[in-house]
Amino acid sequence: MEDAWKGFMLAMSASGDLLNSLTHAITNPLAEDLNILSLQGVESLYREFLDVKRWNRDGPGVKNMITVLISEGLLAKVLEKTLLYNQTEGSQINTSTADLLLTLSLKTHTTDTRVRAKISRAIHILSEGWAEQIQDLLTDWLQEALFRFPWIWPTVRRARIIPLLMARVESTCRCKIHLRT
Repeated sequence: MEDAWKGFMLAMSASGDLLNSLTHAITNPLAEDLNILSLQGVESLYREFLDVKRWNRDGPGVKNMITVLISEGLLAKVLEKTLLYNQTEGSQINTSTADLLLTLSLKTHTTDTRVRAKISRAIHILSEGWAEQIQDLLTDWLQEALFRFPWIWPTVRRARIIPLLMARVESTCRCKIHLRT
């Protein structure tokens, strides 16, 4: 039964109509609580991509769907809403949805220019967040993204994120020194 459910969820995830509906619901919420529910719906639906068996997750069908998710703008809309909701320190509304889509973005076909543009846009969106949880979200994602996508270095430079990354490295080094003593 569980395999049938996962298959159904993956088929739903691949629906272009559903993707358009979710993007529209996040962009134009009828009410604030519906917007939060839409973000939670995105997370519950697309979490299946991370839970699919490894041989299947890296297959062309799943990778193509992840590429569509990114290139059609769902990542950007989720990040914009996450940034909006996390303007106050300590708020953690739906950073998990943003984190999920950022994690999925690491598996996209980056030869697609639309995907590259959307990932670059994601960096600029997150660079505008001053709350600690947004900065953590960005730096955690960049730690892997910079190695996978060396073409994003100019975007990181233009978004003025390098001081943030340096501060992360410095705090990590300080923690390791304290652990040794």
